Amino acid sequence: MIEIRTDVIALKKRMVEKYLDRISDLSKASGINCTTLRSVVFGRSQPSSEVIKKLVNALDIRPEEVVEIFFNQNLRNM
Repeated sequence: MIEIRTDVIALKKRMVEKYLDRISDLSKASGINCTTLRSVVFGRSQPSSEVIKKLVNALDIRPEEVVEIFFNQNLRNM
């Protein structure tokens, strides 16, 4: 069975690039509560489609990057 996970390293890199590297800053920019963001950013849970949509908008993630970040099969730590 293939496990799909969020590439949290790529996600954190994007956060830094957009000057939203603090959870509270990203929460304000995206409208996602801090608890949910912490869970996603630290790899404890997969984001829902609504959370992905909000992160894509807040972090200006290009469509081709969405698959690489949120639906990654070949993670660095596997």
